[in-house]
Amino acid sequence: QAHTVACSRDGKVALSGGIDGTLRLWDLRAGKELPRDMRHEGVWCVGLSPAGKVAASGGGPVWKDGKWVIPDFDVRIWDVETGKEKASLAGHTDRVLAIAFTPAGKLLSGGAAAKGGEVKYWDVATAKELPLAKGGEFPVQGLAVSPDGKLAAAATGLDGRGAVRVWD
Repeated sequence: QAHTVACSRDGKVALSGGIDGTLRLWDLRAGKELPRDMRHEGVWCVGLSPAGKVAASGGGPVWKDGKWVIPDFDVRIWDVETGKEKASLAGHTDRVLAIAFTPAGKLLSGGAAAKGGEVKYWDVATAKELPLAKGGEFPVQGLAVSPDGKLAAAATGLDGRGAVRVWD
């Protein structure tokens, strides 16, 4: 039940995820799933570092038995080679709808649907949140980082204007 996907910059690997907790790595050249045991219940978005060595998944609610259940609003970091979870990054107050890595793959940002449009940043190696968090008036639905890593953009389409906010 995949509903989100990300590809490595070199086009060798893809990561797909679904709200049902499935995270799957794919060898795009062979067209086969890579055997990994990766699960994050309530995955709303995924990301891959540019080199394809680190994966990330963003959590949110799951519809179960006629109601929404919230496993977590965490961003999890995964080692692509082993499929092992490296870190669980807490701090968002609503479902994580967007993930982006910097071009060097050293920083990770996550955007949430929370009122106030949470955008948080973490150092991938240390899993420490950086004091670069930004917010806005509306939920973040998409994130991107410029090729030089100096600018971050957040799409806040729920504001009725289709705005994109840009930060240094």
